Amino acid sequence: MKLKFLNKLVKQSCYSDWKSFEKNLNNLKNTQTSILSHVLETNQRSPYLNKKPNTIKNYEEFRDLPITNYSYWEKFIEEEMTVQKSQAFEDLIHFQPTSGSTFQHKWIPYTKSFLKEINRAANTWIYDLTIKYPKAFHGKQYWSLSWLPDELRKTVVINDSSFLNFSKKILLSQLFAVPESVSTAKNIHQSLLLTSAYLLLTKKLTLISVWSPTFLINLLDFMIENKQEILSTIESHPQTKRISKKRKHQVEIFKEIQKKEDLFLLWNDLALISCWTTSNSEKYSNELKNYFPNIEIQGKGLWTTEGVVTIPFQGSYCLSYQSHFYEFRLLNSNKVIPSWELRAGDEVSPIITAGNGIFRYEIKDRLVVEGLKKECPILVFKNRINSIDLTGEKISSDIILNFFETQKKTKNKCIAVLAIAKSEIQKKPYYLLIYEAPNLTEQLALDFENFLCESFHYSLARNLGQLSHSKCLHVSNAVKLYEDIFISQGMIKGNIKCEILKYCKDDNFFKDLL
Repeated sequence: MKLKFLNKLVKQSCYSDWKSFEKNLNNLKNTQTSILSHVLETNQRSPYLNKKPNTIKNYEEFRDLPITNYSYWEKFIEEEMTVQKSQAFEDLIHFQPTSGSTFQHKWIPYTKSFLKEINRAANTWIYDLTIKYPKAFHGKQYWSLSWLPDELRKTVVINDSSFLNFSKKILLSQLFAVPESVSTAKNIHQSLLLTSAYLLLTKKLTLISVWSPTFLINLLDFMIENKQEILSTIESHPQTKRISKKRKHQVEIFKEIQKKEDLFLLWNDLALISCWTTSNSEKYSNELKNYFPNIEIQGKGLWTTEGVVTIPFQGSYCLSYQSHFYEFRLLNSNKVIPSWELRAGDEVSPIITAGNGIFRYEIKDRLVVEGLKKECPILVFKNRINSIDLTGEKISSDIILNFFETQKKTKNKCIAVLAIAKSEIQKKPYYLLIYEAPNLTEQLALDFENFLCESFHYSLARNLGQLSHSKCLHVSNAVKLYEDIFISQGMIKGNIKCEILKYCKDDNFFKDLL
């Protein structure tokens, strides 16, 4: 009864944002221009506007300003990170680490205003979940949010609940199966041990929310492979030891389970899993159904460190039009238009202006407009532009090109990097460098992996066990091998272009060479 009551309070706290979203579906342009006016008014100190303070009054004037990316903001952000009080970003809370298409580490300013925008999207989505999946809100919930790679854990502290008010933080802390403090353990292995311990001790788990489905699949593997260490963690950690005294039956069930396909037996009340289900994540979300039979899986909208673009709403991926101000680049013409000019069939990349003072920031994702819900665009994520995302690692052509540049003074001739989605040898996805050289070199393999690990999300995916170690393949004619690989996968020889970064569905053709 207590859990149902707490979940009811959460639902009530989200209602007003959901209702406003539903009410204003036919008021897209007015809502969006109002958000733009507010962002302009409250971010006059932004370096983007410092030459034009108080002169931009409407969208027609705003659209003449430059489109930006992280290169534009990097120098301002680096300066702000060295001072005690931000001069450029109003009400700064912290800088959130991520990686991108060109930069291996990026730092995005999170301000009070920006987090309120994120909160509006979260509230709308959560209330919609309570309507569509009411049983998911009868018990405890597991939300996997921000994970840091090991090398950043000593210097970076992230509080995922920072956008919540005090009462809501207290409320949700009673509902979370895994406390937020787990993310601050000394390394990812310890975080995974504690996460596993808390989850297996949670009898009435009704909702699991993760980003990549591979994270959950690998967490299940981790629970089986590290069973004894998890059980020891339960006994050695004060809080889990206290809980285990009331959950002896859960512990006994876990001890008897021998394969990950049976772990669902721990959670008879599980009603919903939320994760990515489109693009490269589709096959992994389908795989989850093998481990959680009869459990609903809902796809996530497009959330990035830089902002939220879409949220699931009444069965569609709707633009989160009450959060930030949105524009879109039409990929067939390069023209930039506001959200109210989108039409069904448009292929676009989103451009965000947000309350953190980051203006006209283009996100290199390809979306397709499937239609409109009243005036609100429905957008479906297709893929990243000029980059690959097998598990959320965000490796781009520019990053690979940067590595190739480091090899120009060596005798190594780097030809291409393949993102291998399925492997019988490695068992998990991995990245393969194909190269030519007078002799096989072990140093190249070490340098390649170390370089990839400099990228925030790749390092995190490796730490979490979502990706296997990268490999290098030394051959005498790398271009011919590249062509033969993709001919074997159905491509026509004359249509094959040797790209420095390419998705490859499996390594069956060349596995004997590894």
